[in-house]
Amino acid sequence: MRRFTVSIALVLASGLSCAGDDVGLSRSSTGEASEASTTGLSTGGAGTSTTVDASSGVETSADSDSDSVETSSSAGEVSTTSGSSGSEDTTGSGTTGSKAECEPSFRYAWYVPFGNTLVKIDTTAASVAGEYDGTPGGLGFDDALAVAPHGDIAAGCMIVAADPERCPDPLQTSIGLGDIVDGDGCVRWTIPQCPRTLPLAWTPGTFDAETCQWQDVNLWALEVVGGFSDPDTLRLLDGDTGDELLSMAVEPGSVGSSQADPDGNLWTSSNNFSPLTRVTPAGTLDTWAKPEPSYLLRIGPEGNVWTSGGQVHVFDPVAEAWLPQPAPLEAFCAFNLAEELWCHYLADFWQVDPVTFATIGEVHDVGVSLYEFSVDDQNNLWILDANEPTQVWRYDPSTAAVDVVDIGGTNSAAVYGDRTGAAAWIPVP
Repeated sequence: MRRFTVSIALVLASGLSCAGDDVGLSRSSTGEASEASTTGLSTGGAGTSTTVDASSGVETSADSDSDSVETSSSAGEVSTTSGSSGSEDTTGSGTTGSKAECEPSFRYAWYVPFGNTLVKIDTTAASVAGEYDGTPGGLGFDDALAVAPHGDIAAGCMIVAADPERCPDPLQTSIGLGDIVDGDGCVRWTIPQCPRTLPLAWTPGTFDAETCQWQDVNLWALEVVGGFSDPDTLRLLDGDTGDELLSMAVEPGSVGSSQADPDGNLWTSSNNFSPLTRVTPAGTLDTWAKPEPSYLLRIGPEGNVWTSGGQVHVFDPVAEAWLPQPAPLEAFCAFNLAEELWCHYLADFWQVDPVTFATIGEVHDVGVSLYEFSVDDQNNLWILDANEPTQVWRYDPSTAAVDVVDIGGTNSAAVYGDRTGAAAWIPVP
């Protein structure tokens, strides 16, 4: 497979509240843009880290097994334009304050059936809370979903606000399954480069712990040009307007499961032998060879990058090295809000010690083939049933209680991207 091969996807969108405030309220804020520095296409082989600076046209490649450094002219092209990024730090927007007194509330689960609508599920009530028509902007790749820390979701080419406060017209919006509103008031904007665009991940932007608000949250997206020889186009888009902040060429097939770290850097890993890749908001691209192909990428609470879907491996971005695997572990793995590592394989999922990879507690057999699980604010697991694609399960691992939501889907699901608001929330200090 070259890219995600997904038909139905589930994500959990987050809202934020300060302790004692109403759950899920957030407000947007924009600032003056800074112009990103120009950097270009980079590739790296086994054991190499390669960086291209388009402003000088020089490529630097360092071999981790030697002290030699080679330079050559850049083969990539990059363009940047200014936009309302609201950050003067072109290497990453960073965070301020602490989220300790603010509570995440992943109140909604989202899915895209094989069609052109987006469905929202209320995770507390376990019922469908809205359905949105993707035709005006096009959902593009129906497997392409990414959720922002403040709750906005990018589905294909459409950006929808989960929090009514962020909706342009909250009174003119869908409230249930089949209730599709023409020109829905919670659709904020659409990605211009459609229908060939995959939304990848949202940057955390700047978090204000006093107001529990996220500011300057932007979206990484990939335009698939087509073919296996022509470069694809990676873009960083302003999260409030869709304005292009960065555009750069990347190797076809090199971008897959993705997540942004607290500094706004995009980390991505495709399900082939393409290297683990990091791209900064300024356009600097670094690569590291992977121990083996992987499908799923997550950033853990300690800041390390986890790849899974085959054998689980952990990359330390500070040391720029893969950590030794403490024990064999074949699974898809992700952290919940309690910073517990949960893994699944086929119908089983279980908690894993992130240091030793040992199993903690019992192995849960849910009786269905799992394609993904996502976590809500109560640490319930939301499971897409591969055998019954019209259903989504809410599973409480502490009691084994199951609630089933009929979503009317028509296809099976297989999700390898970042599909949870928890994934965006966990790495932020």
